[in-house]
Amino acid sequence: MTNLRLALSFLTRLPGGIHPSNQSDLGSSVPWFPVVGVFIGLISGSFFWFLILFMPPLVASVLAIGFSIFVTGAFHEDGLADTFDSFGAFNTERRLEIMKDSRIGTFGTLALLINVTVSVAALASLEGKEGFLAIILAHSLSRVASIIVLTIVKPAKQEGLGSSYSLFSSRLKVVLVTSFFILLSSSLGLFGLISSAAILLIAFSSKPIAVSKFGGTTGDFLGAVQQIANATVLVIASATFSNQIGLWLI
Repeated sequence: MTNLRLALSFLTRLPGGIHPSNQSDLGSSVPWFPVVGVFIGLISGSFFWFLILFMPPLVASVLAIGFSIFVTGAFHEDGLADTFDSFGAFNTERRLEIMKDSRIGTFGTLALLINVTVSVAALASLEGKEGFLAIILAHSLSRVASIIVLTIVKPAKQEGLGSSYSLFSSRLKVVLVTSFFILLSSSLGLFGLISSAAILLIAFSSKPIAVSKFGGTTGDFLGAVQQIANATVLVIASATFSNQIGLWLI
């Protein structure tokens, strides 16, 4: 449970987490990232399901997405913005330098705007139960994508959070956790199956981007992967449920 509390502290503002005392602690919490994603999804999904009972879907969607951002402290959104800002540079060194800059540029602002807008619009098209399930799957599978990238791509730098998580995480545990969540998601019908396939596609297609643009992965890049994967799952939920393709549960 210690490793779970470490992951909870790093990924959220929820109570119960504990701060790492060394780099080994950082790495040991990596396999628990998708589990923390489930917690975030349960809280945010329940909030959406409650809100949609007495207000328009679009308003409920905006508030639910905003609530999930509050729970995580906009941690991953910051990575998305920094990553897209860095794409405006012409060499690896400059891109890594831009990622360290706390200011947000045009590319980062547009990336955030598009990502949040797409997420809100997709969620607003869903009913309460559908949105609840979609949010849980989005938050858990998106973190599966990020830990896959963390495992298959070397760190761009030998210092920083991205490096610590990459160098000190257990590859075997990451593989086991990833396999569990992918198989569980795939068992949930067409929505889960397509989402699982999309997550794997996003994760493995991120490798050449990370290597060519940054010389490896960084914490910000992992945040960008998580955000894109999260929005993708919500879009898939919107597409499948709007076509009245049911979700079967055992």
